[in-house]
Amino acid sequence: RHVSNPADPTSPASVWPRSAFSDRGGVLWFGFTAGGVSKLYLMRRNLMFYRTHPRLSFLEDGEHVWLGSQGRGVRLWDRKTGSVKSYLDEQLGATWVMKIIAGDKGSIWIGTTDRGLFHFTPATGELESYDTEGESLANDSVFALMRDNGRLWIGMFGAGLGKFETAT
Repeated sequence: RHVSNPADPTSPASVWPRSAFSDRGGVLWFGFTAGGVSKLYLMRRNLMFYRTHPRLSFLEDGEHVWLGSQGRGVRLWDRKTGSVKSYLDEQLGATWVMKIIAGDKGSIWIGTTDRGLFHFTPATGELESYDTEGESLANDSVFALMRDNGRLWIGMFGAGLGKFETAT
């Protein structure tokens, strides 16, 4: 059992896990509402905790992990060095990143609680937004994303499913 212990800097900072995923190496990742990310190495029975902004979504990308936050944009975590690079703090600072999935050519798709959908290419800094204002979405609360054969399926809170053709 792993519980929050203020005296132990390697313990989770909160008892409120918000998101989880398992990477290719068998490591379990947990994001906490009150802030932080825990990595649990099952084979070693070792729990590591990193105090960061609350993490709501994860995407494994080779030796990196994208972390979606609550009001702090997205982060790219280098698993080898432990370094973290910040992206889109200003553009996504007023929303929560609920889902991140891989796009084409190193890009990512980002679903948010109330700002719609974003397509971001880190190599160029290009950011495209899709929302109800631009009549691209039926609802700006994007909680689920999935790519399938050149299509992007979009699950919107209270508005069902949407679909984009992404094949070029």
